[in-house]
Amino acid sequence: MNLETEAENEKLKVKNLILKKRASILALLISGILLIFKSGAGWWTDSIAVWASATDSGLDFLTSLINLFAILVAFKPADEDHRYGHGKAEAIAGLLQSLFIFLSGSLIFYKAIHSFFEPPKEIQDLPGILAMVFSLVLTVFLVIYQRYVLKKTGSLVISADSLHYSSDILSNSAVILSLCVVRITGTVQIDFIVGSLIALYVIWSSAQIFRSSVDILMDKDVSHFYHSSIVRILLDFQPQVLGFQKLRTRSLGELHILEFHLLMPGNLTLHKIKKITDSVEVRLKSEFPSIEVWIHPIPSNARGRKIKKGNLNS
Repeated sequence: MNLETEAENEKLKVKNLILKKRASILALLISGILLIFKSGAGWWTDSIAVWASATDSGLDFLTSLINLFAILVAFKPADEDHRYGHGKAEAIAGLLQSLFIFLSGSLIFYKAIHSFFEPPKEIQDLPGILAMVFSLVLTVFLVIYQRYVLKKTGSLVISADSLHYSSDILSNSAVILSLCVVRITGTVQIDFIVGSLIALYVIWSSAQIFRSSVDILMDKDVSHFYHSSIVRILLDFQPQVLGFQKLRTRSLGELHILEFHLLMPGNLTLHKIKKITDSVEVRLKSEFPSIEVWIHPIPSNARGRKIKKGNLNS
């Protein structure tokens, strides 16, 4: 890889780090504000749905702290003890986040069950509605910014955070709806129903984040995502490239490592082989900036065989 391309990749990594830090700090600030407002509204209204949402915001604040720490650790370069870098710190943070979210959902469900057997005599709905509308507006703003950052960086931590805050949009809307029903009909049982549904959705979200984090920590293969691009790029290097095989990948957070054998005629010089493999690497990294490419040239006796999309082995 030439120095210019490497410098551009480093600039992109720094830019992505800044975006992820901003998104994490914004999530930390907003979750803190929401915790204060929802706790006040929960104390005032005595609504289990509002208290459930406040509990969720409290754990949001804690997970945002973990996420910010993980992002800073993941950006650290490789060292003697971590030869592949620290990218999996984000997956570890995602795993912890899923556990906290599961705990949040369980607490909400417990409160909802408790309110079913001991329902409040009266719910002060108007303060709760105002607080939840304010929370909804802030959460929508945060999710829009997180999705922008996710599109630019592909960060697992931001993805997990965005998924959870997206569920918060639904839960906040459900709380507002339930409080409106309570205000119109005086039926407090709707508060239990909405609280239970929020709890179940939060628990389901935690399972999704847990699975994504485990996939990265266990190096789940994602080679299918790159296969067609590799074929298309290698077609431009025929007849010096005859095919490829043993494609495999591993994930280090947002960084993916691609490794494969490149089949080449046995009569090529080392200089020519090096030039071709470097060119293939540059093409792949220009299309997928957040990857590392390890190419192993393998001599093949099938000299001069034409490459077609159908006969490239993987």
